[in-house]
Amino acid sequence: HFSGPELMGLIDGMSNMDFIFGFACNTKLLAMAEPTRVRAIERWVAAQSQDVVPNAVRLFDEFTYKARSWPKAWRVLLKAEVMA
Repeated sequence: HFSGPELMGLIDGMSNMDFIFGFACNTKLLAMAEPTRVRAIERWVAAQSQDVVPNAVRLFDEFTYKARSWPKAWRVLLKAEVMA
């Protein structure tokens, strides 16, 4: 409930305040994150042939998203991580 539109709007209206909320995933967010997830998998597969294989491949990306209950779109940050 911390990423509700009321609290997000209240904080957004404060000129000296930034905020980061974590919120549950949904099918639309999963679809928007899919290209980054696929790139992470591709990099993980490619790394398997290297002399030193990393423990994980992590990619970060961003996009804007507007839930139906939100008054506007906000910036969403994501991390796509592939591990052994």
